[in-house]
Amino acid sequence: MGWRLMFTKTVHDLNDLKDFFNGNIQVLIVKNADINTIHKVGTLENQDLYGKKEVPIGTDDKNEDHVWQEEDMMWHNDRAYLSDIHPFVGLYCKEAEQGSSPTYFCNSIKAWSKLKDDLKKKVIDEGPVEFSVRNYFERSAYPHDFRSPVYKRAFLMKSKTKQSIYRNDAFGEYIFFSPAYAGTKYFDELNQIFEDKDNIHVHNWSAGDLVIWNNMTVSHKRDHTPSHVRRRLVRYAFHQDTR
Repeated sequence: MGWRLMFTKTVHDLNDLKDFFNGNIQVLIVKNADINTIHKVGTLENQDLYGKKEVPIGTDDKNEDHVWQEEDMMWHNDRAYLSDIHPFVGLYCKEAEQGSSPTYFCNSIKAWSKLKDDLKKKVIDEGPVEFSVRNYFERSAYPHDFRSPVYKRAFLMKSKTKQSIYRNDAFGEYIFFSPAYAGTKYFDELNQIFEDKDNIHVHNWSAGDLVIWNNMTVSHKRDHTPSHVRRRLVRYAFHQDTR
């Protein structure tokens, strides 16, 4: 199966939800959305690390339970370090001043199709590899607030799983490569997919944007945003059994 014809689609309603959940659209960009739009997408899931259905993103105040914005976020798939990966995720923009980082999305179906055959064989033959939060900490200085050393140790110990980087399922053939978490020995070779601009969509945020995407077939990242620039988003995860 080849990659889907439509990587991204920009809409003003949710009429394309069926195509999105079926994998025909990988990234759905809904303009002028609101809280009602979000709840119409599907059932909200609790998210790690926070265990909340809504995770605010965009503050550097250590006294607030938000995800900080000043550090770069590596390419990743949400919750890839656990066996029960969120299948569909999203971000809602409340505010994005000039100077805010965009969010980058990588078409992993297309990226797989463009790999050389010998590298494809190596990835398939390697089989499942470790995906873990520990890998993330070794590669990034992103400042998670773990609240206590005991909680941090417990989280690092349980937050790992074995995942296959090569996937062939209802969404087609694709590369489930999450550089923040994956422990493959072909890391450097696979990381080059993100240097191919033809694989990447760059989304510049406006207030009211709701972007939902297939967390299996799409990796994403952001750059740092200076603390004086207001960039306020909310992160969601949606259950596949939609209403």
